This record gives sequence, C-alpha cells and structure tokens, in this order.
Amino acid sequence: MAEVRVKVNIAMVLAILAAEVLSVVMYTHYSPWYHSLGHRNIIAAIVADCVLVYILKLIKENFWDPKDWEDTAILSMWLALLYLGYQMPHVVHSTHSFTYFFVHVVHKFVITFVMLFIMERFKRY
Repeated sequence: MAEVRVKVNIAMVLAILAAEVLSVVMYTHYSPWYHSLGHRNIIAAIVADCVLVYILKLIKENFWDPKDWEDTAILSMWLALLYLGYQMPHVVHSTHSFTYFFVHVVHKFVITFVMLFIMERFKRY
C-alpha cells in the first residue's frame, strides 16, 4: 500500500494563513461579487487550504520548482486554467454566471500564487 508522510514546516503554515487572510479579504460584505463570510465555512476552507498546500508542495518537489515570481505566476496560471476547465461546464449558464465564475478563477490563481510564493520565500525556516 502507498504510504503518505506529511511534513509540515513554517512556510506551509504561513502559506495557509496568508491564503485564508486573502480569501477573507476577497469575500467581505463589500466585494462587488456579493459574497460574504457567511457563504464560506471556515473549517472546510482551512482543510481545503491544507490539502492545496500539500499538493503544491508535491508539485514543487517532484515536477516544477518555481524559483522566481514569474515561474510562480505561470504555474499558478496553469493550475487556475485547470480549475476553469474542470468547473466551467458545470457552473456557467449565462453571462452573469460567467462573470461570477471568473472571479472564482481569479481567486484560485491569487491564492495559488500567494501559497507558492510564500512557500518559496520561507522554505529555509
């Protein structure tokens, strides 16, 4: 059977915290896409951030280790486009839903970028 070992470091914890702070800022009551914190379950969001950080760590270790912010942006873009390709057929049914979904794709790009950037900058701690 496959064995999964999870090593947590300070960079991973900082990446999770930064992504969650960014998500809270993007989903305030004053956002133009009318989301609020009531639409997010904080426990589920933190668990999802933990899973995402672990997957990004595996990508960095095994496939592509972005060293500068341009590489980080490119990897984040490809992962956001992967999300777009998987989810768009299920949620877009009008121009309004496309705009609403596009904000989610931008959110995925930004949190992936922030997580990868922080994990690279604080990897020695």
